[in-house]
Formats: sequence, structure tokens, C-alpha cells
Amino acid sequence: MGFLAFCLLFGFVAVTIWGAIKSKDERAKLAEEFNAAPMKSIFVMVWVAAAFMFFFGIFIPVFGEKEFFDTGLEVWKVGGLAFFGGWVVTWFVKL
Repeated sequence: MGFLAFCLLFGFVAVTIWGAIKSKDERAKLAEEFNAAPMKSIFVMVWVAAAFMFFFGIFIPVFGEKEFFDTGLEVWKVGGLAFFGGWVVTWFVKL
């Protein structure tokens, strides 16, 4: 189930990036969306990056077992903590 969620997330990000590369209107829409609410956009980008760190770390152990800077934590653990921390933040802040 988690792998299916990761595939859907990966597909959504890939389609968004591909649309931004191919279409000037899509780039303008994304830039307008970012300018309207920059903190919300940055939060979502960091949250998605954490999800990728977590899922890539689990499904690709060579990447996930690397130490995250000098924290003593592996990449998948940091991604998981950040991902679930972002999920908790969404309980209290309306996105």
C-alpha cells in the first residue's frame, strides 16, 4: 500500500514537472501559485521531499542507509520523521 502511495506521489510530481517544462502557461500558473502563498508552497515542497527521502530510503536501501550529515540518523529515518511531522502540522494549520 505504501509503495502504491509512493508511485502515485511520484507520478503526480513527474506530471507537474513535465507540464512546467513543456508549457509556458503551466509555468506561469505555478509561479503565480507560489507568489500567492510562498510559505504554503515551500512547506509542501519540503513535505514532498521528505516523503521521497523516506520512500526512496526504504525501497532503495543503498540510499536509505547513508548517514544524514553528521546526525547519526539514516536518510530514511530523517525523511520519515520530517514526513510524519509535516502530516501532524497539517492537523493544526489549514493548507
